[in-house]
Formats: sequence, C-alpha cells, structure tokens
Amino acid sequence: MKSFLFRQGNFLVYLMILAFLNQTCSEAPKTTTSDSDENLDHEIPTTVNYSASSDRKNKKVVLISGDEEYRSEEALPQLARILSSHHGFDCTVLFAQDPAEPGRIDPNYLHNIPGLEALDDADLMIIFTRFRELPTEQMQHIDTYLKGKTGIGNQNGHPRF
Repeated sequence: MKSFLFRQGNFLVYLMILAFLNQTCSEAPKTTTSDSDENLDHEIPTTVNYSASSDRKNKKVVLISGDEEYRSEEALPQLARILSSHHGFDCTVLFAQDPAEPGRIDPNYLHNIPGLEALDDADLMIIFTRFRELPTEQMQHIDTYLKGKTGIGNQNGHPRF
C-alpha cells in the first residue's frame, strides 16, 4: 500500500506541474526530441541540461534536487526529460554535491548545490530538497528568485496511521 501511495503522490505532483506550466507558459511549443543522448552534456557536469529541439526561445525550468531519502536525484532528471522532450521546455537539473568531488552527486552532502545561478534567468523553479544548509551566496539565488517568480516545492509528509 505504501508503494502505491508513493507512486500516486508522484503522479499528482507531475499533474500539478503540468497544469501550472500549461497555464503560465502556454506559449511554449509542443515539440518532441529524439530519445538519443544528443541533448545531454557529456563533460563531467555539475548539472544536467535538457534542451527542447526548437528554433524559438523556450521557457526555462530549473529543477533542484537535494534530499537523502526520497531519491529526487533520480526522479528530477526523468521529469526534466519529459518536460523537455514532450512539452518543449529547456530544463536544468541541479544536484547536491561535495565540492571536493565536483560532478559526483552526493545527496547526503547538505552544504552545496552548485549551479543555482541558473535561477537568475529561469521561468520556473521546481525544488525537492530536505534539510539543506546552503551557504549564503547559494541561498541568495533562491531568495532573489522567489521574490519575483513562482516556484513549486515538494513537501514530504510523514502521516501517522
């Protein structure tokens, strides 16, 4: 039963994100990209980028992963690829990483999510974090973004039955 509720919750979050994007970004093109890896950056990345194949300027979505329990570092790249390939958005996924090992995703490292400057020109932020203690210069990007734009966050509840 727990597994079903978890999957149902993810589906509802996905529907909520799509409804928001369709309402606020209705001019985003409905394009499809191929399933090849041509949209991936092949360097040792600190972020993962998915670009829709379109000549026009697409809306930009930044997805921020940072929890050690709910595997957002696995789910958010999948969501980004769906938003890019099926809905025409340019997506950037950011991950918690230890500065001593750049490019290696470490959801247990609480003090660093590189690439938050991507929020400076983002149209939407989707954030799935838990118990982060980011430095002031990284938090400033989130704070500035939320003062003028919309963000979607995931709250992980622990109901008691």
